[in-house]
Amino acid sequence: MNKTQWTEIDFEDMSWHDCRINAIALDQDGEWQSDLVLDLDFIVEWLCGPDKTCRFRVAPSILRFVNVDNLKMDVSLKFKQPLEIFSIERSEIPAGGYENFHWTIRVQSYPGLKENFIEFDSTGFIQELTGNAIETEAQSLTASQRRQAKEGRQTSA
Repeated sequence: MNKTQWTEIDFEDMSWHDCRINAIALDQDGEWQSDLVLDLDFIVEWLCGPDKTCRFRVAPSILRFVNVDNLKMDVSLKFKQPLEIFSIERSEIPAGGYENFHWTIRVQSYPGLKENFIEFDSTGFIQELTGNAIETEAQSLTASQRRQAKEGRQTSA
């Protein structure tokens, strides 16, 4: 896959399952606009063999939901538990004259913890790779691999 940028038009063809969230930010541009920005390790490709072992092509990525409203986050993590996406779901909200969606990001939950989620309304998203994909046995990148990917060097682990 050579694609490096996606929008809500690509939603049906995308999966964020097991993608690690490294950072969450709110980017406000003026009084009436706010974006929800997720810094991800995006799994570009699952490389699974006939023996059912898998390797992954993972790239650093920014997932930006634009024009966010009605944001609610309910996330509980135990010490050293990564923040990983289980799924991203959307439903259309009837709006006067423009498309708007209700989004639910379901975050991996673990036994004994409540369901984790991030919910909001948004007109769409832009996702862009911020570095090269690295083939690895893990579904996320180490800090060193993220730096190398962003600098444009290819490595494998």
